[in-house]
Amino acid sequence: MPVLRKMPVLRKMPVLRKMPVPPRCPFHLTLKIIPLLSNAFVVASAVLGCTHQVIPTAPALQAKPVISRSVSDLIHIEPLPIATKYRNQWTPELESEFWVRANQAIQYYGGKGYGNNYGENEKRSYPYAMFDFIVGNREKALEFLQSEDAQAQDN
Repeated sequence: MPVLRKMPVLRKMPVLRKMPVPPRCPFHLTLKIIPLLSNAFVVASAVLGCTHQVIPTAPALQAKPVISRSVSDLIHIEPLPIATKYRNQWTPELESEFWVRANQAIQYYGGKGYGNNYGENEKRSYPYAMFDFIVGNREKALEFLQSEDAQAQDN
């Protein structure tokens, strides 16, 4: 005679509901009452309601970058002034250590294969070609960088 077993009782899982996300700025509060508001009021709320998140900058007329050429005919751009509280604390020692590491990376990747530019591969191959260009293999790197995309006929 076969033994009958009891089937386990399946319990209903509780419904998990998303917790409401707190608003990031007053503009998000207006999203709930948009049907009651005119378009002009929505735009004004968006602009004026989020102004506390804007970092003040110099007016465009005062901001003029200094662009110069060095003796070796390289272009050098001086950045616009930045308030001290927004600057990273970067010492000359850190700068020189950065350039040592950067030059090691450039020398390491220079002269190696690039890969190809099919699909999304250019995200990997273009930096390798640029490293090779910086090392001195300019013709080879430029030939690759200026070559037609492998999927040009598909676009």
